[in-house]
Amino acid sequence: MKKNKYFIACFVLMIVFANTTKAQGNNLQFNSAVHYTYTCAGDGNSTSNLLYTTTLVVPANKVLKIESCGITGLNATGGYVGGSVILIENVVHSGGRDLPAGTYSVKISDTGVPTATVHYAYITGILYNIVP
Repeated sequence: MKKNKYFIACFVLMIVFANTTKAQGNNLQFNSAVHYTYTCAGDGNSTSNLLYTTTLVVPANKVLKIESCGITGLNATGGYVGGSVILIENVVHSGGRDLPAGTYSVKISDTGVPTATVHYAYITGILYNIVP
């Protein structure tokens, strides 16, 4: 009998606290899956490592959770080259970042000798609505 009273008291406290707390202040509701692709051509002889700059816009009342980013380069002989990165607001990314509403600078850069003639980059993520 004593165990039942303890269990009921704990259960009631859990329900009271569960109804009065919020983890983030807002709820996120799935909007869509997004996939951005970028293609940039280099001359293979450039001394600049910055290959391409664009913007990524997250609309108002939304959050973009970046799941993955990737980039590869293709040289003149058809071989793939590595050593390239995607920077969002000048920070290297491979995924796992939440971007609130706003406009973000996206740069594609070759960290090694820029020998690739074409770079292919992508950013995939999930766009959420912010529900108060």
